[in-house]
Amino acid sequence: MQNIEAFPMNKIHIGYPKTATTFLQREVFKELKNHKFIGHSEFRKLGLINLIWKADRSIDYDNLKELFRSNNNNFISFEDLSGPLFQGSIMIDEIPNRLFKIFGKELKVLITIRRQEDLLRSIYIQYIHQGGTNSLYNFLKKDSLGMNRIDLNAFNFLETYNRYKSVFGNSNIVILPYEKFKINPTEFIGDLNDFFENENIILKKNKVVYRSMDGLQLRLLKNLNRFIQTPISEKYIIPPHIINQSKIRFWWQDSDFLRIGNFFNEEDLQLLKTVSRRYYDSNRQLDEQLSLNLDLYKYY
Repeated sequence: MQNIEAFPMNKIHIGYPKTATTFLQREVFKELKNHKFIGHSEFRKLGLINLIWKADRSIDYDNLKELFRSNNNNFISFEDLSGPLFQGSIMIDEIPNRLFKIFGKELKVLITIRRQEDLLRSIYIQYIHQGGTNSLYNFLKKDSLGMNRIDLNAFNFLETYNRYKSVFGNSNIVILPYEKFKINPTEFIGDLNDFFENENIILKKNKVVYRSMDGLQLRLLKNLNRFIQTPISEKYIIPPHIINQSKIRFWWQDSDFLRIGNFFNEEDLQLLKTVSRRYYDSNRQLDEQLSLNLDLYKYY
């Protein structure tokens, strides 16, 4: 454990999504003793959401700077700061500069990552949860504009690290792999304590915060999404007062109904492997710089 910092710094967690962010926000970050935790609700209330969704000229930087001027012990966690995900992560390269306009260089940044093959699989499942109907191939490879798209380049973790390093300095950027949390949660929590410097986080007994659908559940939901209104549907036949997609989804997530079989076929799994190879070199370079043991987690 590092010594308590003499001059506290504001801290921020930018995601990535699908890296245990929900668990961390609900079970770890909200229990911080020496930091004011700013989660989803307050992030929106304070106007920080404008960093992601508004033009630079529309952001009230003076007001945001004033909000954080008197207290340097804030900790913000909002995973869409590495995105927004389904809008092609269009702000991922601009966010560091916007954060700098509020905090200057006095900001510590936490980036949680996940092996891209698994990350993309989990993101596609989330896409189906939200109403998606595209095949995995079209979701990953189709060159589309507007809503319901991802940009594969956004998952180059080395590039993300370099962007933040150039703005805030390498000593203020910490990267933690999701796999460490799954394999050795005690060590992961130790790394979090090092990041915060004046916290003593103790991981409580794991409990499931969010369970994805699986197997035939996902296949059925994907087909149902073609006919009902969903958060991302562009057209539908059955209105939500007749069939509510969200209610069905939440019920299935909590149940074992049709939680059998495999959602991804062999062709899908091979596609994920093929796409993930594009990241091997950058993952290796990131590992050489930061000694994250990414080779042990099969990032390359």
